[in-house]
Amino acid sequence: MSDPMGPDDILVITTQDFTIRGDKDLYQASYALMSYFSGLCRQGRIADAYAGPTQPPATDGHDPDDLDGEHLTIRIEVIADSIDHGITTALETMHRGFTTLGRTLPDQYSPDEIQVLTIAIGGDDLTITHLDRTAAYRRIGLTP
Repeated sequence: MSDPMGPDDILVITTQDFTIRGDKDLYQASYALMSYFSGLCRQGRIADAYAGPTQPPATDGHDPDDLDGEHLTIRIEVIADSIDHGITTALETMHRGFTTLGRTLPDQYSPDEIQVLTIAIGGDDLTITHLDRTAAYRRIGLTP
């Protein structure tokens, strides 16, 4: 088996939570997104991905059942030669995923809704972490 990470490569992990308004089937949306992301994993364009519904943490005075919409988390992991390259690839992947979602589930996501989601990419709920080759391998229980 060939080593997917070169000695100077890093693993860039981007995660973002999105608020999905209206009566949407987030499991159907997750399936559509994961189908798209899985294809990119098989092609070697990204290392791993996740899309699924999430429950935001309850805060003081906030009813966790009153969410002003449902929440969808997307995580994209990219092996890259720089943090900037990894972030760019991950954000483009999220954007294309939402575009695919609009084509896959047009009865649930209008072009305007897809545009709102794509505009939110890179917003306040985006987290970015990165690991060097040794840390990335330790994360999955291997030694480089």
